[in-house]
Amino acid sequence: MSSGSERLPDLGSAQLRRNEWDAHTETRQRIKEGLEGFEPDTFELFLSLPGIDLASPRLLDHYIERYLGTYTTRAKAISAYLDHLGWVETTTRFLMTDPGTGKPTWNWDLINEGFTEQCHAPEKNGRIHVFTV
Repeated sequence: MSSGSERLPDLGSAQLRRNEWDAHTETRQRIKEGLEGFEPDTFELFLSLPGIDLASPRLLDHYIERYLGTYTTRAKAISAYLDHLGWVETTTRFLMTDPGTGKPTWNWDLINEGFTEQCHAPEKNGRIHVFTV
């Protein structure tokens, strides 16, 4: 049982509505900043990704951290994904020996699988927008 001194003050319904309105105003302002500061199509797609918290104070930071780029082909998008991983991880995960020639070659099935698992790549207006998961 809590004592009276541990209770939160009763803000009243008017104050609670003001607090809620202020929170929504901040969210709308962050979204407006994103649409004005970044490419609007890309930012709109980012907002629709699973798990995006529109009310997060770090919404714009999350966009910057997760956006890899916009590309005209899937091959270019996958190339950006591999660049993002770095050469050590890329060669460790995806380089294999061709059984016929014994020479190194890329395992494109694994590369495509990794891209699909680790990136969201929505297409809009003929362009592929790549975000990390």
